[in-house]
Amino acid sequence: MQLYRPMLKNALSITWRYKYLWFFGLFAALLGNGGAFNYGIKNFSKVESQGVWLTNLSESLKSWKFGFGKIDWYGIFTNFDLWGAVLFLLVIVVGLFLLWLSIASQGALVYGIKAAKTQFFNEALRHGSKKFWPLLLVNIILAVAIAVLMAIFNLPFVILYLNTGGNVLWQTVIVILSFIVWVPVTIIFYLIAQYAVIYIVNYDKHIAQAIKDAWLLFAKNWIVSLEAGFLLLLINIITSILLVAVVIVLALPFVMLGLLASALASNGFLWFVIILGILTFIALLFLYGAAWNVFQVSVWIQLFERITGGVVYSKILRWAVALTGGKSAQSGSLSDEQEKK
Repeated sequence: MQLYRPMLKNALSITWRYKYLWFFGLFAALLGNGGAFNYGIKNFSKVESQGVWLTNLSESLKSWKFGFGKIDWYGIFTNFDLWGAVLFLLVIVVGLFLLWLSIASQGALVYGIKAAKTQFFNEALRHGSKKFWPLLLVNIILAVAIAVLMAIFNLPFVILYLNTGGNVLWQTVIVILSFIVWVPVTIIFYLIAQYAVIYIVNYDKHIAQAIKDAWLLFAKNWIVSLEAGFLLLLINIITSILLVAVVIVLALPFVMLGLLASALASNGFLWFVIILGILTFIALLFLYGAAWNVFQVSVWIQLFERITGGVVYSKILRWAVALTGGKSAQSGSLSDEQEKK
């Protein structure tokens, strides 16, 4: 029985048919929903970069120069700028609004994909807004868990930089070991959070119960979950390469117009071409990010429905059974499972 091909085909259909979901996909992407493996690798790069931070920390510890004493606190209060304070508050308000919109869009996207209706924007956003606090808490728990893990993984770096003087060989060993352990751990946390969000939005479960059920669901189906994440990573790489090709093709007319503007010695026309090119590039990235987020969340929701509905065999497991001569037995098991459903 096919597993991924129908899910990918249906996810592509949902992404193309219900373009109103792209709005939610765009703002939900602000939470870092780029994919399980992308999430793990991205967070690993933060761990890896801690070496530079710890080098600076080591120098600061030796010299006791943290810079706090150099701050002109009196000047800050005496030169108080009302418009600067208003701008600061405005930035805070906009930031809070974007946070609300991102969390609400995360819920609206999950709800909208599950419902799959054509005119559903207001209802999806309203449902996502209702789930704001539990979804916010899930994202905070994920961020805190990652931060705690980062602190734990920083300990080898601390030992390395403060006690061994930053030996290159030990740095390489620590980075390799951190990658082997860190990336899978963060991916697991990401997948559990994904399942918890689906439980909260589509099944109205309390956050504690949602996280517990999400963990149990992942533990029972961890091979399929990681397999799906890896498949989405491959698709993301392929589509990103295609996106680069599209950008190169679209850039050619702007290059030609830029050369024309230079030949005419028209700075105004040249700046117009540059700004238009940048805006086109940004719009293309936004469209791709929004559509990709809808597509991948659609895949996760379908996988969630499949694994909660019964036993699902991973592609790797089916290949392994077939290679060991158990193809017929496995086919019988799959048929039994289908009959049970």
